Amino acid sequence: MRLPSLRRAALLASLAAGLVGCEDAGTTVILQPSLSPGRWYLHAANGEDIPALIGDRTIGLTQEETFIDSATIDVTATGEYEQRIHLRILHAGVEDRQETFYDAGTWTREAVGFAFVSGLRARTFSGTVQPGGALISSESVLTWSGAPTVAGTYRKTLP
Repeated sequence: MRLPSLRRAALLASLAAGLVGCEDAGTTVILQPSLSPGRWYLHAANGEDIPALIGDRTIGLTQEETFIDSATIDVTATGEYEQRIHLRILHAGVEDRQETFYDAGTWTREAVGFAFVSGLRARTFSGTVQPGGALISSESVLTWSGAPTVAGTYRKTLP
């Protein structure tokens, strides 16, 4: 009978220790889920299932559309990541080319979410892990001036 109450006390003490310094004006901050190591697969971009339109601009007289067909982020427990994004670019509705965007660097836990810092280019993006297990990113993928930021939804399962 005494053992379950000791377990409960130990659990409550560890939870309380985790929340020390996390209260502000009576509001308790719930720590977000951790970023588990492994491969994360893109399921949606800007709220649309992939392939998703992520860029639309006019170059001269030609309309250019950029679609993201797939993407992965490989995350290690030691704080490193590798990312591959497969893009398809259309000019006037006709496929012009396909590109693979590759990035790698380090990731760290931030006050809210995670920061991914490229070791290859001047690029930083953020992510949060939702209670349902999705990694939501906010990142610049396109390199042209004024390109929109892409909100990606990654999961540990294939799309």
